[in-house]
This record gives sequence, C-alpha cells and structure tokens, in this order.
Amino acid sequence: MRSTILTSESVAEGHPDKVADQISDAVVDAILREDPTGRVACETLVTTGLVVLAGEVTTRCEPDYDKLARQTIREIGYDAVEFAAPLSMDFADLGAHLAAIGLDCPSVHAGIDDMRDRPDAVLAMARNLGCRWIVLPFVMPDQRDWDRVIASLNAFARTANDAGFRVAYHHHDFEFAADPDGTRPF
Repeated sequence: MRSTILTSESVAEGHPDKVADQISDAVVDAILREDPTGRVACETLVTTGLVVLAGEVTTRCEPDYDKLARQTIREIGYDAVEFAAPLSMDFADLGAHLAAIGLDCPSVHAGIDDMRDRPDAVLAMARNLGCRWIVLPFVMPDQRDWDRVIASLNAFARTANDAGFRVAYHHHDFEFAADPDGTRPF
C-alpha cells in the first residue's frame, strides 16, 4: 500500500510571506498593465523595516517600485509602528526616518525601571518618535513588588501627562489571579 503525505501552509494576511507575495503581485500587475508584453520574474524579501525586490524584468515601462511596495504595505494595514527599544538608540534620526517614509508611531514601550529611573529619557524617546502614548508592556517576575510598580507607574504617568503624553499598562491575565498569599496585584 502506498501512502501520500499532503502538506499546506496557511498564514494570515500580515505574515511576512503574504506581504512579500502581495508586493511581488503588485509589481507584476503594474508592469503588465502598462506593458502587456513585459516579462517579470519578481521575488520579494521582507523583514522588519526592510523590503528587497529582486528578479529579472524586461519591460518598456518604468514602474515606481518603491511606491508599489509602500502602497501594498499600507493596503495590508501597516501604516504605523510601535517600538520597544533600548534608550541608547538615536531616536531623533529614527523619528525623522519614520516621518520621511510616512509611518506614524502612536506609541512606544518602556520598562518600569526606565520610567522610574530615567523618565526624561523615556519622554525624549516618545517625543522624538512623535508618540502620543507610552506603554509599560510587561513587568518582569523579579520586579513584581506590585505596590512599588503601581507607585512608579502612577508617578511616571503624572510626569508624562504634564509633558503631553498618555501612559498605558498592557496587563496580563496572571496579574488578576491571586498570589500564593491570597492577595491580588490589581
């Protein structure tokens, strides 16, 4: 008896494979719309912050490849980014680059230690990226002195609010469960 194994891949629209396929399709469609005799062998490679178009094209038209890639990415729904990065990065240059390519950065992640110990650096990061929100994404297990976390977060929120920013906490289900001693963090 002979056996056959069938496999398939199914990924969501925003998955890098789908993004790459859609950009390649947009390039082929644009060329064939302008030059029905054009020949296109297009491959697209994508990763965070980078699109590489590769292949062979023979055509009489001159498509704007950069515009096609950006338009396809926006149509998929990518029109903004959210950063979680060390405060040592050059956020002024990054903010200028985002503005130049038409991406919005509505929020940025910052850790509770940075919010407590380096609030001016966190605010500068948000300001340079053009953010409206600063998000505490997670509290590490060794930092879960909840009274201290809540006091630090509230103090930072007041400072951020005075500077024109909003602060959010991305909560997780375990934070609403009772600790071994029966208390609940929130």
